[in-house]
Parts: sequence; structure tokens; C-alpha cells
Amino acid sequence: MTPVEHFRTVLHSLADGKPLPDLSADWLLNGLIRHVRGEPLESALALTPANRTKARNHALMAAAESLGATDSQWHRAVLLQKAIARFESRIWPKIRYETDPDLPPIDAALFRAFTSGARPLRSARRLYELIR
Repeated sequence: MTPVEHFRTVLHSLADGKPLPDLSADWLLNGLIRHVRGEPLESALALTPANRTKARNHALMAAAESLGATDSQWHRAVLLQKAIARFESRIWPKIRYETDPDLPPIDAALFRAFTSGARPLRSARRLYELIR
């Protein structure tokens, strides 16, 4: 689980009054200890912009893989671009505030990308640069 996913899990667990999962509790505790010792909170919890971008890119790579075999990486990037447009217009508005929606693999990966905290990639060119 990425730091961004841990963070979402912690927030949703606290909001729902549920206990924290062990891995997320450990992540939070270790980050808070680093913060108390002087590290900036964003860095201590590994929620820096670089970490958010890494989480987004990892999720987009998983989404690309879930598309299956394609003729080329460019074709896969175009298909991913279309999947992102569909997700953003039809699915994202309905689930953006859910904790753990039940989604097919591509939409679950796109959900992780959109909740990473990094700016979404939408162009086939940028997606191609990422997945090639």
C-alpha cells in the first residue's frame, strides 16, 4: 500500500469510527515519530508531491496493464486516455467520496490514480511516456 493509500485508509477509518488496520496504524505511528523528531509532517508521512506522483503513476501503470494485450504501447495509451475520460465523466462523480468502492480492475486503478493527490494525466502523449 502506498503512503497515499494509507492516508486515505486512516482518514476513512477515523471518519467511520473504525479501528485502523495494522499496516496503516504502523505507517501513521512511524511517520508521527519522525515528525516529532523534527521532520516536516508531509515528508515524515511520505506524502510529498513526489510520493503522490509516484502513487498516481503506479496506479496508471496498473490501469494500462488491465487493458490487456494491444497492438502497440501507443494504442494502449490511447485506450487508457479513453478509459480515463470515461471514468472521470461517468464514474468519478458518483464514487469520489467513497472509501473502498467495488470496481472492476481498470476503474479501481483509476480510482487510486485520482485519489493519489497528484494531478491526473489525461493526454495520450503523457500516458505513452509513462507506460512505454
